[in-house]
Amino acid sequence: MPPVAPQPLLVPDEVLAELFREIMGADGWQRVLARLVPLLGGQAGLCIRLDRVHPRDSIFLTHGIALEYLPELARRDLAEDLIWRELLRRPAGAVFRSTDVIPASELRLNSLYRRIGEQAGMKFALLAVLQNQPQRFANVCVTRPDRDFGDGELALMRDLLPFLQVMLELEERIALGDAGRRQALASFDRSGQSVVILDRSGYALHCNPLARASLDREGEVMLKGGRLLFESVTVQTEFEHALRLALTAAAGEADPLPQEIRVPRRGGRAPLVLSVISCSSAADRAILPEGAGAMVVVHDVDVPRVLPVERLAWLYQLTPAEARVCEVLYGAGSVETAAERLALTRHTIRSHLKSIYAKFGVSTQGQLMQKLSNSLWMSAGRGAPAVPPAPPS
Repeated sequence: MPPVAPQPLLVPDEVLAELFREIMGADGWQRVLARLVPLLGGQAGLCIRLDRVHPRDSIFLTHGIALEYLPELARRDLAEDLIWRELLRRPAGAVFRSTDVIPASELRLNSLYRRIGEQAGMKFALLAVLQNQPQRFANVCVTRPDRDFGDGELALMRDLLPFLQVMLELEERIALGDAGRRQALASFDRSGQSVVILDRSGYALHCNPLARASLDREGEVMLKGGRLLFESVTVQTEFEHALRLALTAAAGEADPLPQEIRVPRRGGRAPLVLSVISCSSAADRAILPEGAGAMVVVHDVDVPRVLPVERLAWLYQLTPAEARVCEVLYGAGSVETAAERLALTRHTIRSHLKSIYAKFGVSTQGQLMQKLSNSLWMSAGRGAPAVPPAPPS
């Protein structure tokens, strides 16, 4: 049976060239939306870039939507937005019409749809998910008020999707560049994180001062000739296996879980823990040195960690009292001990915690402690206040 010839692209080459030219300039996605909306027969368009770790870095761009509806869009309750909830469930590469997944009768019952969608002329939507990762989500959406999008327009969006994904990665690279990479690496130092970046052959591209100091103190693991070498043959074998898993992870797949290697230490000290993390995503390639394949994060539990209180307060809009409760609770581990250290009643601590839970998007103390623990490795987002590094212990 003869091979089936590939279907020609529905998008003319000159249109693609124009889109790529737009993304290279200032306000790139705004310009891309201006071309995308009429190309797909729409009246308005949106591009949403959600950063789940640094919410203030999220971007919401529109084209063709009347100004009076923008405040309402910005304030909308996302939990109420049926289409938004459906979007977040979809993997990168999904293209669909709003009516494909939510019946028109159900949409009309949704107060948000009646309040904004119908009034702003956004009754029908054609949506594409560009990126859906634990930290980042991105999509584009074209809308119109009078009729649904046809199969031809759906096929055209599917053809455009791979190019839009490339534009997303290209814009990140342009925005960051070499200076941005240096700033990204410096953010590990500011957050007290010891990291070694390895290339795809396992050789070190970058070892920050914190990691170098930690490795220099240990006799059980060292960085020699650009490679991480372990005193124990068993640990060396475990590390090489974890590194192979990280380096063979394909871009676009679900991020593999970090592999943890425990390095026993002499003198009764707690083991040194090394997390081996794959660097295969577009975001990794944008902020890490060229050729990066894996990141090794060194955790030394014997070194006390300082919660980045100022950054957390800025990111989650905590009051000074709430920030102090987070700081003391993280060190104390229980409401009772935190209340004792702060000379407050348990009722007062729990009252603060209700507000803190809402701001962190959690419902239990365990979930809050997990988020606070993760924040020890949180790099600063764009626009975050400069927080001086903690003094060396």
